[in-house]
Amino acid sequence: DLTQMDDSVQLSVVDNGKGMPCGASSLTRGLGLAGIRERLQLFNGTFRVENGADGGAGVYVSLPIAANTREPE
Repeated sequence: DLTQMDDSVQLSVVDNGKGMPCGASSLTRGLGLAGIRERLQLFNGTFRVENGADGGAGVYVSLPIAANTREPE
């Protein structure tokens, strides 16, 4: 789900699979999730991963929109 708010863009990706391993080490084993987190931090974005109560996982991203953005010329 991709949603534009007044001051941010929010992305959520949720599945109903097995979930993800718990703990910070699961975010540093590969480059995928760690790379997402690093890139978002460059732009003051946020990132979190949650396991669902009945399995599955959700990845949630929020990226601020600059107040003075311009349309491409």
